[in-house]
Amino acid sequence: MVIIACIKCGYLKERILLYNKEHLDLWLQVSCCGHILWALNEEHLDYLDGFVKATLREKVKDDLGWHNQSIVSRLPKWIQDSKNSEEVLNGISKLRKML
Repeated sequence: MVIIACIKCGYLKERILLYNKEHLDLWLQVSCCGHILWALNEEHLDYLDGFVKATLREKVKDDLGWHNQSIVSRLPKWIQDSKNSEEVLNGISKLRKML
């Protein structure tokens, strides 16, 4: 269990972590599709939300050819898989409620 407290306003929030590691886990994480869906902040959630909702995901070839430099190429395949879209969007919604 982690407790976050603001010394200015006194706000307190408790969170049970999904993993017990030696380092501090991400605050925004939820179980999804048999994996952990996580985000760094609201902007990250917005990006994931936009990606999952996109109906057309085009790959673009540049002067160097096809290569693995986009953020999208780094997303796990289970997030990219359209069959998981509804569950991933539900996970994103849960993460938004944690903000």
